Amino acid sequence: MKLNLQELRRLYPEQIWQEFSEKELKQRESTIRRYSNQTAQNNADLNFWCLNAFRTWLKENLGDSITVLPSEADLPTIWDVVNGTAITIGKTRLVLIPDEATDTETLTVSQEWVDIPDWVADYYLAIQVNIDAGWMCVWGFTSHRTLKDKGNYDPIYRTYSLERDYVITDLDVLWLAQEMGLEEKANVEQLKFLSHSTAKDLLVRLSKPSPYSPRLDVSFQEWGALLASNNWRNRLYEMRQEKASGKLKQFIAENYALVSNGWQDIQAFFSPEKVQVQLDYSLRNTTEVSNSSLHWQGKLIYLKKEITVLLKVAFIKEADGRVGVCVQVYPGSEETYLPANLKLALLSNSEVLESVTSGKSSLYIELPYFKCQLGTQFCIEIALQDSNHVENFYIY
Repeated sequence: MKLNLQELRRLYPEQIWQEFSEKELKQRESTIRRYSNQTAQNNADLNFWCLNAFRTWLKENLGDSITVLPSEADLPTIWDVVNGTAITIGKTRLVLIPDEATDTETLTVSQEWVDIPDWVADYYLAIQVNIDAGWMCVWGFTSHRTLKDKGNYDPIYRTYSLERDYVITDLDVLWLAQEMGLEEKANVEQLKFLSHSTAKDLLVRLSKPSPYSPRLDVSFQEWGALLASNNWRNRLYEMRQEKASGKLKQFIAENYALVSNGWQDIQAFFSPEKVQVQLDYSLRNTTEVSNSSLHWQGKLIYLKKEITVLLKVAFIKEADGRVGVCVQVYPGSEETYLPANLKLALLSNSEVLESVTSGKSSLYIELPYFKCQLGTQFCIEIALQDSNHVENFYIY
């Protein structure tokens, strides 16, 4: 049984609960930043909601304000590769650790927040975030010293995990500790000096497009030293964005066609005149894109009974950093119409997100124009009776 926010507050009154506001929703829509992959975008969304909801709660209930570290403008450079947000309240440094998991038995903190000297905090807040339901919950906190002494370090994922028994769930203790100014930081080892040439080599290596954070691709000493430098961290962020938002025509011509046998420029299948007719006809129903922004690729799909259709795909670079996708199916031979009951579907994780079916006299069928983040994977399925073909796509 799912409980609403009011019921949760009654059950767990000692925890901090805060609902997302309409103002925060509008702010999020107006401040979308580009991230290097879908994982980073999801992480940024999680941290955005967490930070703003906590800030709102603090202002409304305690009258305090926070300072974001190193600055609000620098947050994307951190959220692109690491989960968590550092803030200060007065002289006390906190790190907000959001998590979408319903299990609140463990607090897991990335090593960066624990072992990079300049990133170390006095306290770490365990925060559950439910974006769909529109709320966040601070269910506990711990000190840096406890995290170092009692936390379980995972060398594979480079995280410190603390069991709930060592997490303080009474948040009043946090405000009391803040007033007392207790020293809760353990000693941490200084990171090795990173030379200019080493940093440049790391940037080249770590800026390569990937569907995940590169934080585990090099030693922690190197990674930590790179992140600790505002200049190097900003440069890494910039380079990952440059790689992620490369020209899509070049992406299609040099990457996609190479890894997917059978894909060719649409000119290979039709005369220039027929290509233009198809574009003009298609664009009447696809008002979100312009003719000049389209770069079509085609592939012949062989179904049963010697039936051939042409799968057409175009990728469009959107202003917000996302990639727009057009998908169409045409008769692949001299036939005028598609076979009746031909199904075209968009799938993600085996779930059908969109589908269309041809009629008795369909010249072509197309999926609704959709947009996705870099790092997204999806499938296109073409099916006729008991015969089907699936094409896998990865946007990077």
